[in-house]
Amino acid sequence: MSDSYENPISFPVNLEDIEALVYQRIIDLGHPERKDGWTHRQGGVETGSTWRRAQEIYRSIGLRSRMINSLEYNSLHIGSMFAGQAISLPISAAPMVSGINFVCEKPFEQIARAAARLNVAAGIGYPSGVTVYSGMASLAKTFRIIKPAPQRERLVKELKESFAGGCCAAGIDIDSIGGMKPVGDEVRFAELVRPYGKDELKDIRKEVPGKFILKGVMSAKDALDAVEIGADVIVVSTHVGYCLDYSPAPLEVLPEIKAVVGNKAEIVVDSGITRGTDIIKAIALGADSVLIGRLTLWGLLLDGADGVIHMFRRLEAELRRAMILMGVSSLKDLSPRNLCPLDEKGERLLGKCEQVN
Repeated sequence: MSDSYENPISFPVNLEDIEALVYQRIIDLGHPERKDGWTHRQGGVETGSTWRRAQEIYRSIGLRSRMINSLEYNSLHIGSMFAGQAISLPISAAPMVSGINFVCEKPFEQIARAAARLNVAAGIGYPSGVTVYSGMASLAKTFRIIKPAPQRERLVKELKESFAGGCCAAGIDIDSIGGMKPVGDEVRFAELVRPYGKDELKDIRKEVPGKFILKGVMSAKDALDAVEIGADVIVVSTHVGYCLDYSPAPLEVLPEIKAVVGNKAEIVVDSGITRGTDIIKAIALGADSVLIGRLTLWGLLLDGADGVIHMFRRLEAELRRAMILMGVSSLKDLSPRNLCPLDEKGERLLGKCEQVN
């Protein structure tokens, strides 16, 4: 853990300027089709409602301050757990797939090297080869998320091979059962997936030899089913708005999910987190930690592993600073009481928290 955060001279200070730099680098690398979906210019399935909703909800929630305190930057407790593994930050790298190979040399190795130096977990998506994910696992705590393949035998084989390759956890992104729509109306991965019912997932879980993740849980009912199936980690996620249009934001369903899951499984949140204050809001509403996808990608585009570390340290610095201003010494002390509504959306969400609790 660093004593303090200092911005490297080569990188812009403001996140908006970093985004502009990333935008230009994507174009310079010859992939202009990625520039909008990989920044914040646009994104998400069909109308983009889900993608925009997540940003609106984060903006609708305020943080309660407590300025009279004696907290120090390095005395704060910001560690967490991921799949039973201790991590130094409540932040891990979200799983990505081979489509990022052009951003830098050996991007998955770079993510793992950054994760090892930060002592956080590193994700990898599907499809991905054993050489790649086993290489990551030799460097850092690595988890692998598999698409729900049409052939059950193939799905089980991939899950088992993840652990044989050294992964500390593996699981399924259940929200991809209808294919993905990263931007607009084009469906991707539809031929690689099918739905799985609860009983079938229970049977699959019995064959998984380690910590099991279900990613894409967005309702209390699915959360209850996930616990019954035997999930060790539940990821509350809209796949950054790539799945269901007009979906609520993860934070909107998080309180009811926490209410039914309790401590029976770890709860992780992703989709749209760009600031340390976003992390505080997610944890206050029931998350144990978060996954960072887009900013991990931005870090790779900036400077490989060093760029990823830079982006994570930015989040850490924002997180620590906000905790001091809020008078909170440990993430475990966060609750909805540390939050306040900034508009009608926030008022409804926090009112819902009171009803749930």
